[in-house]
Order: sequence, then C-alpha cells, then structure tokens
Amino acid sequence: MFPSFRPNSFILFLFLSSLFIFLLPFTTTSHGVAEDHAKTPSHTPKICGTNQRHDDASELNEFFPEADDPTITRIPSDSNVGQLSDPSAVSHIANPLLQRAHTALRAWKSAIVSDPHNFTGNWVGDDVCTYNGIVCTPSLDDPTRHAVAGIDLNKADLEGHLPMELSLFHEVSLIHLNSNKFRGQIPQKLSKLVHLQELDLSNNGFHGPFPEEVLRLPNLKYLDLRYNNFEGVLPPELFDKDLDALFINNNRFNGTLPINIGNSKLSAMVLANNNFEGGIPKSIGNMNQTLNEIVIGNNSFSGCLPLELGSLINVAVLDISLNSFTGVLPEKMIEGLQNVEQLNVANNKLTGTLPHGICQLKKLDNFTYSSNYFNGNRLECQRPGKVEFDPGLNYIDGEEEGEEEEERTKEEFAFAAFEHSASCSEQKNEIPSGRSSYSPAPSSLSPSSHRIVLEQQPAASLPPVGGFGYASPPPPMMKDN
Repeated sequence: MFPSFRPNSFILFLFLSSLFIFLLPFTTTSHGVAEDHAKTPSHTPKICGTNQRHDDASELNEFFPEADDPTITRIPSDSNVGQLSDPSAVSHIANPLLQRAHTALRAWKSAIVSDPHNFTGNWVGDDVCTYNGIVCTPSLDDPTRHAVAGIDLNKADLEGHLPMELSLFHEVSLIHLNSNKFRGQIPQKLSKLVHLQELDLSNNGFHGPFPEEVLRLPNLKYLDLRYNNFEGVLPPELFDKDLDALFINNNRFNGTLPINIGNSKLSAMVLANNNFEGGIPKSIGNMNQTLNEIVIGNNSFSGCLPLELGSLINVAVLDISLNSFTGVLPEKMIEGLQNVEQLNVANNKLTGTLPHGICQLKKLDNFTYSSNYFNGNRLECQRPGKVEFDPGLNYIDGEEEGEEEEERTKEEFAFAAFEHSASCSEQKNEIPSGRSSYSPAPSSLSPSSHRIVLEQQPAASLPPVGGFGYASPPPPMMKDN
C-alpha cells in the first residue's frame, strides 16, 4: 500500500527545497571571499609583539632593494656586496637590532681582502654576539633585547675598506680599529651612529680630507685619527663639538688652526707631525678648565708665543717643539703653568734669557729647550726634586764641559736676536745688548740645520693612560738627522 498523502508535509518540503536552491549562489560567493582574504598577507607583520618590522625592513631594503620579505635577512654574497645572494642563504633573526648587525657584519667581511690571522673566521651563523671583536649588551631602548654595543678589531691586521652598512649598528658606542690596513675614505652613512662615543681609526691607511661625518656624531667624545693619510684643513666645527680627546697626529693636515679653538672642552689635544702653520690662536686660553695635554710638535707653526698659554693652569704636558716660534719665552706665560710636568720648547727660534719662573714650577720634571737662541746664565733651581734640563745648541753660560762643543757663537746669537725677537719685543724678557757690534752669521747656521725629528711610533704600541682608558701618545722620541 502506498503511504497516505499529507498535503502540509509536501508543501513544507517544496518550500525548503526552493529556499536552499535560492541561497546556494550567495553561500558560494561568501566562502570564496573568505578564502581570498585568508590568502592575503598582512601589510604590517608583527614579530615579538611589535609592529616595528616594517621600518626595520625599509632600512635593510635601502641596501638590498630586492629583499621584499621583511621578516628575513638576505645575506650578501662574498663576491657581490650589496646584491642579494642565493635565496636559500637567509637568516631568521627575530631581534631586529641583531638582524641589522648581521647584515652589516656580512657586508664588512666581504669588504675584507686579507685576514692573515683568520680573525673573522667565526663570523658565521646568526649569533653575531659570539663573533670575534663584537660586544653585545642589553639595548638602550628595550633591555629585553640585545644589541651590538662595541666593535674592537684592534691589531687584527685586517685589510680592506669600511662598507656603508656600518650605519646599521644603531646602538654601537665604541668602534676601535687600531692597527689594521683599512684604507679608503670614511663612509658618509657613519653619521647615523648617534650613540657612538669612541672612534679609533688610528694606524691605518685612510685618506682624504678631514672626515666631516664625525662632526654629525652627537655623542662622540674620543676621536683618534693618528697615523693615517688624512689631509687638508681642520673644519672649525670640530672645536665646537663636546669632545674630550682628539688625536690627529702623523697625518698631512695643513693650514692654520681655527680661531674658535678655544670653544673646545678637550682634555687632550695632539696635533703633532702634520703641516700646520701660522700662530696659536689666543682663544686657546679659554681651554683652561679642561685641557691637560697639548702636543703640537713638528709642524710649521710660527710667530710669538701667546701669553694666553699661561692661562692653561691644568696642563701637565706642553710640547711646542720642532716649529718656528720666535721671540722670547714669556715670563708671564711660564708663571701660569703651575701644573706642567713636561715642557718642551726645543727646536724653535726662541731668544733671550730663560724665565726664572721655570724654577717655581713645582711639578716640573723635564724642561727641554735645546736648539734655540737662548743665552744668559744657566738656571739653578733651588727646590725639592730635580728638574731635568736639556739645553743643547744654545749659548748658555755655565754648561758643563763638552756641552759647549756644539754651542753657537755670540755672532750667531746676535744675529738671531736681531732677526727673531724684534716682532715680539712687547713680550721680551731680555734682548741681548750690544747686538749691533756683531756681524751677522751665515743663514746656514739657523736652527733648521740641527733639526731633530720625532720618531714615528706605531699606534699599536701606545699604552692606555690616565682615567680615560684611551691610548695616548708616548713622550716624543727624538733622534738627530
């Protein structure tokens, strides 16, 4: 038998079937949109709970434009720095600070053409904090993360150049590259290292004008460029910076010292073995609160010694040797140097008698005044402690026998006094009397014929001194030509 027909149930069945057929297209479309949305990547990927990856990637893309995935570091190949290497050579580093450091160190390793001691041999893998010469500390902005804070490649004997990727070390505060064979010029992007406090590029082969990139480093305190091939004049802006120590000796800098030198708060200023000329700006007296070491020997400075040098009451080392300063050694200047321990005025064209105030300098250990035109009597200081005097090649009465063998004659000194002291007469201690009764000496007997040169000592052997922890030049080592 057939089942009984129920109209109400049949009508309900037809209604539900029609409704399903009507809604089916809308259901399929909605599902497709949902699938498409699920396949669309986020425009601001977040790593470690932050949304800063986009900015970090943008900076990396400045060096690697093809790197469209901001969550990974593309490692530049050794043969083609700045271009993408094999896509399989990638490093998944979640910390963006170490990610940038990894990129920079890979580029730097590629820029090194000689590594005889395999110093960079362990510059492999993601953990840059274990690389030789790399020091990591908690980040300044986020102590839960680490960042590269120091780079110390001193005496590694590396040869190559500095890549532009150095600017990726955003939190580095110390870069020491003493005694390597790096060459070329300083990358312009170095000025992005806003936390850098110490920069030591000494004893390398860098060249070009003074690297003005360092003038844009807001926190720089210590700058060491000695024993390189930099040249040209010093920018006045250098002495408006809040530097503590400046070592630029043994380069090829020239020109005169900027007149705003007195704006500086330097405690150590070493400019020796360059080609500077002109006089010492009087504004140097404004450095009296901070300056305790000034070495400007073996340049071409000339003119009178400014009395303002006597304002440098904290100076312990004053070396103006191997220049062409004229006139007398001012008594007032000497009286102000109450803390000087090493005073070197040798190999200039200074005249007159030695200031008696020398004997009143209680901390003075060594006074070198050889190869000038001083005359008069030898100083006999009656005070505790012995002062070492180096008087050679002057005309000082009372020198021990043998010391006078190379002394100049009275005729030479009369000529020198007449030639070199006239322009500084307002500072004179004593102008030799009767100078007109002597005949001029031959010009070949000037101090330059007995010139002494500073022996260049590589910066690698310079010891740290004082409370700075910096490497300061040793006392000049002299030898006859």
